Amino acid sequence: MGNIAKFLLIVFIILVASYAFIKTLKSKNEKLLAFILLIIYFSPIVCIYADDCDIITTLGIWKNISIDRWFDFFNNYVSNILSTFISSSVVIAFGLYQLNAEKKQNSLIEQENNRLSLMPLMHYTISKREIGKNTFTIDSGLKTNLSSITTFKIKNCGLGTARNLMIKIKSNNIDESYVLGKQGILMKDEDTTVSFKFLNISKRKFTLKYHITYSDLYKNNYSQDIFIDIDNQLIKDILIKDEKLTNKKRTIK
Repeated sequence: MGNIAKFLLIVFIILVASYAFIKTLKSKNEKLLAFILLIIYFSPIVCIYADDCDIITTLGIWKNISIDRWFDFFNNYVSNILSTFISSSVVIAFGLYQLNAEKKQNSLIEQENNRLSLMPLMHYTISKREIGKNTFTIDSGLKTNLSSITTFKIKNCGLGTARNLMIKIKSNNIDESYVLGKQGILMKDEDTTVSFKFLNISKRKFTLKYHITYSDLYKNNYSQDIFIDIDNQLIKDILIKDEKLTNKKRTIK
Protein backbone atom coordinates (compact mmCIF):
# COMPACT_ATOMS: atom_id res chain seq x y z
CA MET A 1 0.00 0.00 0.00
CA GLY A 2 2.99 2.26 0.63
CA ASN A 3 4.02 2.07 -3.03
CA ILE A 4 0.48 2.83 -4.14
CA ALA A 5 0.32 5.88 -1.86
CA LYS A 6 3.71 7.06 -3.17
CA PHE A 7 2.52 6.64 -6.75
CA LEU A 8 -0.77 8.44 -6.08
CA LEU A 9 1.13 11.32 -4.45
CA ILE A 10 3.34 11.69 -7.52
CA VAL A 11 0.32 11.65 -9.83
CA PHE A 12 -1.41 14.21 -7.61
CA ILE A 13 1.62 16.55 -7.73
CA ILE A 14 1.76 16.24 -11.54
CA LEU A 15 -1.95 16.99 -11.86
CA VAL A 16 -1.78 20.01 -9.53
CA ALA A 17 1.28 21.42 -11.30
CA SER A 18 -0.30 20.88 -14.71
CA TYR A 19 -3.57 22.50 -13.63
CA ALA A 20 -1.73 25.52 -12.19
CA PHE A 21 0.22 25.93 -15.43
CA ILE A 22 -2.86 25.62 -17.68
CA LYS A 23 -4.76 28.11 -15.50
CA THR A 24 -2.13 30.80 -16.28
CA LEU A 25 -2.93 30.58 -20.00
CA LYS A 26 -5.58 32.88 -21.45
CA SER A 27 -6.95 31.50 -24.71
CA LYS A 28 -8.75 28.18 -25.11
CA ASN A 29 -6.39 27.16 -27.92
CA GLU A 30 -3.36 27.68 -25.68
CA LYS A 31 -4.97 25.66 -22.89
CA LEU A 32 -5.88 22.79 -25.25
CA LEU A 33 -2.39 22.68 -26.74
CA ALA A 34 -0.80 22.76 -23.28
CA PHE A 35 -3.11 19.94 -22.10
CA ILE A 36 -2.09 17.73 -25.03
CA LEU A 37 1.63 18.46 -24.60
CA LEU A 38 1.47 17.79 -20.85
CA ILE A 39 -0.18 14.42 -21.47
CA ILE A 40 2.51 13.55 -23.99
CA TYR A 41 5.27 14.68 -21.61
CA PHE A 42 4.04 13.18 -18.34
CA SER A 43 2.65 9.85 -19.62
CA PRO A 44 6.09 8.17 -19.80
CA ILE A 45 6.98 9.64 -16.40
CA VAL A 46 3.83 8.20 -14.85
CA CYS A 47 4.60 4.82 -16.42
CA ILE A 48 8.16 4.90 -15.06
CA TYR A 49 6.95 5.67 -11.52
CA ALA A 50 4.25 3.01 -11.86
CA ASP A 51 6.95 0.49 -12.64
CA ASP A 52 9.25 1.84 -9.94
CA CYS A 53 6.48 1.57 -7.34
CA ASP A 54 5.55 -1.87 -8.68
CA ILE A 55 1.97 -0.70 -9.19
CA ILE A 56 1.25 -2.89 -12.20
CA THR A 57 2.37 -6.07 -10.45
CA THR A 58 0.71 -5.08 -7.17
CA LEU A 59 -2.64 -4.51 -8.87
CA GLY A 60 -2.21 -7.72 -10.86
CA ILE A 61 -2.59 -6.03 -14.25
CA TRP A 62 0.53 -7.59 -15.77
CA LYS A 63 2.95 -10.08 -14.34
CA ASN A 64 6.59 -10.83 -15.07
CA ILE A 65 7.18 -7.66 -17.10
CA SER A 66 10.74 -7.57 -18.44
CA ILE A 67 12.88 -4.51 -19.11
CA ASP A 68 12.79 -5.35 -22.83
CA ARG A 69 9.02 -4.85 -22.91
CA TRP A 70 9.38 -1.44 -21.26
CA PHE A 71 12.07 -0.52 -23.78
CA ASP A 72 9.81 -1.58 -26.68
CA PHE A 73 6.94 0.38 -25.16
CA PHE A 74 8.91 3.62 -24.84
CA ASN A 75 10.50 3.16 -28.25
CA ASN A 76 7.11 2.77 -29.91
CA TYR A 77 5.67 5.57 -27.79
CA VAL A 78 8.38 8.07 -28.75
CA SER A 79 8.30 7.04 -32.42
CA ASN A 80 4.53 7.42 -32.63
CA ILE A 81 4.62 10.76 -30.83
CA LEU A 82 7.33 12.13 -33.12
CA SER A 83 5.66 10.93 -36.32
CA THR A 84 2.28 12.25 -35.19
CA PHE A 85 3.80 15.58 -34.15
CA ILE A 86 5.64 16.03 -37.46
CA SER A 87 2.67 15.10 -39.63
CA SER A 88 0.30 17.23 -37.53
CA SER A 89 2.70 20.18 -37.67
CA VAL A 90 2.88 19.95 -41.45
CA VAL A 91 -0.91 19.77 -41.79
CA ILE A 92 -1.47 22.65 -39.34
CA ALA A 93 1.24 24.82 -40.95
CA PHE A 94 -0.18 24.23 -44.43
CA GLY A 95 -3.71 24.92 -43.20
CA LEU A 96 -2.65 28.16 -41.48
CA TYR A 97 -0.75 29.25 -44.59
CA GLN A 98 -3.78 28.68 -46.79
CA LEU A 99 -6.06 30.37 -44.27
CA ASN A 100 -3.83 33.45 -44.05
CA ALA A 101 -3.42 33.60 -47.83
CA GLU A 102 -7.20 33.38 -48.34
CA LYS A 103 -7.81 35.98 -45.62
CA LYS A 104 -5.27 38.34 -47.19
CA GLN A 105 -6.75 37.84 -50.66
CA ASN A 106 -10.28 38.49 -49.40
CA SER A 107 -9.06 41.63 -47.62
CA LEU A 108 -7.40 42.90 -50.81
CA ILE A 109 -10.55 42.21 -52.84
CA GLU A 110 -12.69 44.02 -50.26
CA GLN A 111 -10.33 47.00 -50.22
CA GLU A 112 -10.30 47.19 -54.02
CA ASN A 113 -14.09 47.01 -54.21
CA ASN A 114 -14.35 49.78 -51.61
CA ARG A 115 -11.88 51.91 -53.55
CA LEU A 116 -13.69 51.45 -56.86
CA SER A 117 -17.02 52.27 -55.22
CA LEU A 118 -15.76 55.79 -54.40
CA MET A 119 -13.20 56.33 -57.14
CA PRO A 120 -13.20 59.78 -58.82
CA LEU A 121 -12.76 59.85 -62.60
CA MET A 122 -11.89 63.02 -64.50
CA HIS A 123 -13.15 63.99 -67.94
CA TYR A 124 -11.33 66.82 -69.73
CA THR A 125 -12.55 69.25 -72.36
CA ILE A 126 -9.66 71.35 -73.65
CA SER A 127 -9.96 74.42 -75.84
CA LYS A 128 -8.15 77.68 -76.68
CA ARG A 129 -11.10 79.89 -75.65
CA GLU A 130 -10.45 81.98 -72.57
CA ILE A 131 -12.91 81.95 -69.70
CA GLY A 132 -13.21 85.33 -67.97
CA LYS A 133 -12.99 84.19 -64.38
CA ASN A 134 -10.53 81.70 -62.95
CA THR A 135 -7.74 82.57 -65.38
CA PHE A 136 -4.08 82.19 -64.42
CA THR A 137 -1.40 84.17 -66.26
CA ILE A 138 2.00 82.55 -66.66
CA ASP A 139 5.00 84.43 -68.08
CA SER A 140 7.75 82.23 -69.49
CA GLY A 141 10.16 85.19 -69.53
CA LEU A 142 11.36 84.85 -73.13
CA LYS A 143 10.28 88.43 -74.14
CA THR A 144 8.77 87.32 -77.44
CA ASN A 145 5.41 89.10 -76.97
CA LEU A 146 3.75 85.87 -78.11
CA SER A 147 0.92 84.37 -76.08
CA SER A 148 -1.30 81.32 -76.00
CA ILE A 149 -4.40 80.31 -74.06
CA THR A 150 -5.42 76.84 -72.89
CA THR A 151 -8.72 76.25 -71.11
CA PHE A 152 -9.61 73.12 -69.16
CA LYS A 153 -13.11 72.02 -68.24
CA ILE A 154 -12.69 69.21 -65.76
CA LYS A 155 -15.71 67.13 -64.76
CA ASN A 156 -15.73 64.44 -62.08
CA CYS A 157 -17.56 61.55 -63.78
CA GLY A 158 -16.58 59.02 -61.15
CA LEU A 159 -18.48 57.59 -58.20
CA GLY A 160 -16.89 59.63 -55.42
CA THR A 161 -15.55 63.03 -54.44
CA ALA A 162 -12.06 64.09 -55.53
CA ARG A 163 -9.90 65.72 -52.86
CA ASN A 164 -6.67 67.71 -53.13
CA LEU A 165 -7.23 68.35 -56.84
CA MET A 166 -4.13 70.07 -58.22
CA ILE A 167 -2.53 70.74 -61.59
CA LYS A 168 1.17 71.21 -62.21
CA ILE A 169 2.35 72.73 -65.50
CA LYS A 170 5.85 72.03 -66.76
CA SER A 171 7.80 73.10 -69.84
CA ASN A 172 11.28 74.43 -70.58
CA ASN A 173 10.75 77.73 -68.75
CA ILE A 174 7.55 76.94 -66.83
CA ASP A 175 7.01 75.12 -63.55
CA GLU A 176 3.78 76.16 -61.81
CA SER A 177 1.22 74.46 -59.55
CA TYR A 178 -2.42 75.39 -58.89
CA VAL A 179 -5.25 74.14 -56.69
CA LEU A 180 -8.46 73.44 -58.61
CA GLY A 181 -12.10 73.16 -57.64
CA LYS A 182 -13.39 74.54 -54.37
CA GLN A 183 -10.30 74.40 -52.20
CA GLY A 184 -9.14 71.31 -54.06
CA ILE A 185 -12.48 69.47 -53.79
CA LEU A 186 -14.53 68.37 -56.78
CA MET A 187 -17.76 66.58 -55.92
CA LYS A 188 -19.30 63.77 -57.95
CA ASP A 189 -20.83 65.08 -61.23
CA GLU A 190 -19.38 68.53 -60.49
CA ASP A 191 -17.12 70.38 -62.94
CA THR A 192 -14.65 73.24 -62.77
CA THR A 193 -13.18 75.40 -65.53
CA VAL A 194 -9.78 77.04 -65.49
CA SER A 195 -7.81 78.97 -68.15
CA PHE A 196 -4.07 79.37 -68.44
CA LYS A 197 -2.74 82.35 -70.37
CA PHE A 198 0.90 81.95 -71.34
CA LEU A 199 2.89 85.08 -72.11
CA ASN A 200 6.20 85.45 -73.96
CA ILE A 201 6.15 81.88 -75.22
CA SER A 202 8.62 80.37 -77.63
CA LYS A 203 8.24 80.90 -81.38
CA ARG A 204 9.08 77.28 -81.95
CA LYS A 205 6.87 74.30 -81.32
CA PHE A 206 6.95 73.18 -77.68
CA THR A 207 5.06 70.84 -75.37
CA LEU A 208 3.31 71.68 -72.13
CA LYS A 209 2.95 68.89 -69.62
CA TYR A 210 -0.02 69.10 -67.26
CA HIS A 211 0.36 66.78 -64.28
CA ILE A 212 -2.98 66.44 -62.48
CA THR A 213 -3.21 64.84 -59.04
CA TYR A 214 -6.11 64.10 -56.70
CA SER A 215 -7.18 61.64 -54.03
CA ASP A 216 -10.37 59.85 -53.04
CA LEU A 217 -12.13 59.70 -49.68
CA TYR A 218 -10.00 56.70 -48.68
CA LYS A 219 -6.84 58.79 -49.28
CA ASN A 220 -5.79 56.78 -52.32
CA ASN A 221 -3.80 59.08 -54.60
CA TYR A 222 -4.20 59.31 -58.37
CA SER A 223 -2.30 61.11 -61.09
CA GLN A 224 -2.88 61.82 -64.77
CA ASP A 225 -0.66 63.45 -67.40
CA ILE A 226 -1.82 65.56 -70.32
CA PHE A 227 0.58 66.69 -73.06
CA ILE A 228 -0.37 69.64 -75.26
CA ASP A 229 1.75 70.71 -78.24
CA ILE A 230 1.78 74.45 -78.94
CA ASP A 231 2.90 75.68 -82.37
CA ASN A 232 2.58 79.24 -83.61
CA GLN A 233 0.57 80.13 -80.49
CA LEU A 234 -2.08 77.47 -81.25
CA ILE A 235 -2.89 74.07 -79.83
CA LYS A 236 -1.74 71.47 -82.35
CA ASP A 237 -2.01 68.16 -80.54
CA ILE A 238 -3.39 66.81 -77.26
CA LEU A 239 -2.44 63.53 -75.58
CA ILE A 240 -4.35 62.49 -72.45
CA LYS A 241 -2.81 59.58 -70.56
CA ASP A 242 -4.84 57.19 -68.44
CA GLU A 243 -5.09 57.94 -64.76
CA LYS A 244 -2.76 56.03 -62.44
CA LEU A 245 -3.13 54.90 -58.86
CA THR A 246 0.07 56.21 -57.32
CA ASN A 247 -0.40 54.78 -53.85
CA LYS A 248 -3.07 52.74 -52.12
CA LYS A 249 -4.21 53.27 -48.56
CA ARG A 250 -6.07 50.79 -46.35
CA THR A 251 -9.76 51.44 -46.68
CA ILE A 252 -11.87 52.68 -43.81
CA LYS A 253 -14.19 50.06 -42.29
